[in-house]
Amino acid sequence: MKITKLSLTHYRGAESLHLELDPNLNVFIGVNGSGKSTVLDAVAIMLSWAVNRIKSVGASGKSILEADIANDSSSALIDISCINDNQNITWKLAKSRKGANSKLKCNAAILVQKRIPHKVFYSQVIFLVYGLLIQHILGILLP
Repeated sequence: MKITKLSLTHYRGAESLHLELDPNLNVFIGVNGSGKSTVLDAVAIMLSWAVNRIKSVGASGKSILEADIANDSSSALIDISCINDNQNITWKLAKSRKGANSKLKCNAAILVQKRIPHKVFYSQVIFLVYGLLIQHILGILLP
């Protein structure tokens, strides 16, 4: 399983960020506060849903914290697309502020457009997570 696209809307400092990722390697380099950890944390949140759903159908993952919603915004959205065995898998996670009048009717709810297939092996997801951790470490080590 490989991540092909990631979109962040009103998540932390990313008002509207759309990334199309290389299937082999992606390295995030930038000064402090540029959003490297924001991208990796968003991926970690989304993958927690995938890992937990592989372990147990209907299980939940990490949610977006209210503190992660960008200032002056009523909600945040993370959208991720992956490919596995030539099958595209996309899912979204949204969080609304408490008491906010938002068009998003879900509060830390996952919107699954396609079920994550059971043939996605747990080891593939863990490998993907380790790959992201290595990229994160490289981002720290290479200023």
